[in-house]
Amino acid sequence: MPEQYPPTSKVRSWQEQTALVLAALLRHDLPSATWTITDVLFATHTGEMDGQVSGTDEECRAKLDAWSAQLGAPVVWSPLHPNSTTLSGRVNVEINGVRVEVWTHVTAPEGGAV
Repeated sequence: MPEQYPPTSKVRSWQEQTALVLAALLRHDLPSATWTITDVLFATHTGEMDGQVSGTDEECRAKLDAWSAQLGAPVVWSPLHPNSTTLSGRVNVEINGVRVEVWTHVTAPEGGAV
């Protein structure tokens, strides 16, 4: 049987907690990102948000490195899909029960090193 969608009041509570985490992060001198707060993360019933950094490939790498340093988590690079020349870079952490992901896409450099 599929999992039922949580009550709206519970979802709003998760979103509120997520917004508080985002507000705290925005107090730091970090590169800007476009943020999305999801309505629910079924697997854990917690808040979740992601921030996409954008710019040139070089700028995106530098921005993601700055977020990585602040959040204390590594940047994980992987091909966007098999045989892709586009890499997806992601930094994932959990803060106060909220899953946070900062990410970007860049063109893979020649030779494959990020």
